[in-house]
Amino acid sequence: MYSILPHTMQGFKLSQDRVTRSYFSQVDIRVEKDKKTVHNTVATEFHLTHYGHDKERRPLYRWEVINRFLLNERGNIIKKLKKAQRIALMVATINDRLEFVVDKSFQLVAVTNTQEIRDKWREVRSELLDEFPDLVEMATDFDWQLKEENIQQVFLNDNFFTTLFSGFFDEGLEPKQIKHRNRIMANAVERIDIPMIETSTLMRGKSFSNDARIKVIGDFDIAHKKFPKAKLNTFLGDIAEKAGDKHTLTFDYNGQYIVKPEEGVIVKAAVTSCFKIDGLYQKTINITFNMEEDER
Repeated sequence: MYSILPHTMQGFKLSQDRVTRSYFSQVDIRVEKDKKTVHNTVATEFHLTHYGHDKERRPLYRWEVINRFLLNERGNIIKKLKKAQRIALMVATINDRLEFVVDKSFQLVAVTNTQEIRDKWREVRSELLDEFPDLVEMATDFDWQLKEENIQQVFLNDNFFTTLFSGFFDEGLEPKQIKHRNRIMANAVERIDIPMIETSTLMRGKSFSNDARIKVIGDFDIAHKKFPKAKLNTFLGDIAEKAGDKHTLTFDYNGQYIVKPEEGVIVKAAVTSCFKIDGLYQKTINITFNMEEDER
């Protein structure tokens, strides 16, 4: 157990226990465009196991999906799936078992079982094209994404995994102390990735020996060399109601994590991202995850 001083949390360390913890997560995406709304929610039950360290003493984690399903807007499981929903669930199975190396702060460094992912994709690809032969272009795009030279960025920029692997640990933190990290919001606006800076603040709770609350906010990283100004301008022009219209893209990013400092685990999180262009376009991404009650 780490010592807790009156005004400073010492040793805000990631758990070194080689155990499996169970979580339930939801990723909810709502897009409003052209007076139409598209809404998708994926719920996942998964195990997260710390199973050792690599040669550089960085923690190794295994992610294993126990169950994955789609929810409607009332939160009920969708039993009769549309074509796009069936395809989404089929493709998602390539992520049923992932192995990661993280740094001591619990930030994702790399996925390590890349060949296993590609082998699984080959099986899914064959089944997919047998049932939906019109998806050759989509399958070819996945082939490219999963090549060894590309696959790391797919996971390092994935919105769910960058939320889960939060980078809060390996520090002594004081209440109200601020920490920054650079992130990429994948497919933030349509399929445009946007760099951002996430700011996290440790908030004082009833007792640091119990749960600590970490607040996160974010803003565009306009100075980033990969900030897609040209792509965004093109998109803004494409959705303009008439030639010459000027529109502004606004971004709201906020959320909170509940962490057990002395145990070194995150027990729950809820983070919302919202990209909005006047009354023409809005994309909202809600990501939540919770550790199962009996493991807290």
